[in-house]
Amino acid sequence: MVSNDVEKLISMWFSMHRSLRERVQGEHPIDPLSFLRLETLGLVQREPKITMHGIAERFAIRPSSATSLVNALVKSGDLTRRHDTRDRRIVHLRITLQGKKNFQKNRRLLCGKLSELLDVLNKKDIKALLGVFEKLTQNAYNS
Repeated sequence: MVSNDVEKLISMWFSMHRSLRERVQGEHPIDPLSFLRLETLGLVQREPKITMHGIAERFAIRPSSATSLVNALVKSGDLTRRHDTRDRRIVHLRITLQGKKNFQKNRRLLCGKLSELLDVLNKKDIKALLGVFEKLTQNAYNS
């Protein structure tokens, strides 16, 4: 049985996500996958040696879903894809100049909207929230 606290946390999590998405979409209509696409661009930018397999692993999605995600980013001109010269099964990804610009623009927009939501918190609250998210993220990757 799930505790009331966990149920409340799940409800609040989805509510916050929906609110953030609505705030961003209110000014700039975006498709439902754009947060994942934005995070993918950031990941490829931060980790230049990331592969398709790495994307699937990092986001805990199937390789076919990672392929669809990357296909959309390649088609839009935000990423390029290159097969490894020694093993064609390995696909290397690179962020394009356009992808870097799109990432920066959309990341600024998202950060601005999240900052509006966080305005009710003081610095101590934000530090505590960051600590909780760090623990949860670490636990998620170690599970």
